[in-house]
Amino acid sequence: MTEIVAAGYVAVRPTARPEWAGFADAFVHLPDPMISLDESLSPHMPSLTWACDWDEEAERFGVTVERRADAREWIAAHDGHGGDMPDIFYTDVSRSPAVVTEFVQRFAPMSGARILGYGLRAPDVDAFLARHARELNQRDGIIEMLERREPMAPGGRVLGYEPCEANFGGITTSWTVNHLPPNVQRATGVRVNGEGLVDPADVDVVDAWIQATPAKEPGIWRAWAVTEYPR
Repeated sequence: MTEIVAAGYVAVRPTARPEWAGFADAFVHLPDPMISLDESLSPHMPSLTWACDWDEEAERFGVTVERRADAREWIAAHDGHGGDMPDIFYTDVSRSPAVVTEFVQRFAPMSGARILGYGLRAPDVDAFLARHARELNQRDGIIEMLERREPMAPGGRVLGYEPCEANFGGITTSWTVNHLPPNVQRATGVRVNGEGLVDPADVDVVDAWIQATPAKEPGIWRAWAVTEYPR
């Protein structure tokens, strides 16, 4: 089995499959409810950045009004602390599944959130880091994690791969938002699994197709391995 280098951990709240007018076939491959590394598709554990509306993010994730002030204080205490590196990096990249599990158990126990880890296949890391430094040159959380070259935390279950764009701020756009899964299926015959992700046996074919197509966002595209951890 190919070694996966950890790029971060995040709590993701399952949400209803999108129904965007004019793109009826773009989401039929997804389960309902669905999860994604793209926060525009699935709510993530809220973060403290200049671009985020804390109350809106907390509500979307399932943090009750009564717990939001405490949750914000907890995030602030873990963002930028934790010994030789913080527990939570910019933006919403946690260093271990334990960090996000604690947040969910304390502040959003009824959210149904799933604890996910994500990373890159070890042979892909050097090329990704070099291109990221050349084109973006930003010290975001996934770079901090990948440079440590740690394997995924033990105890997880591999769900599959989600092709996503990395850009300023970390992982941004999923292939789903760019309506690529139906095109990949038509071109290669590859279908996603029950999680809406690409099985490991198919990831090379899918990744090659996505690298070649111009019909996507302009960032750095990679297939990110997604692992789930128990709560």
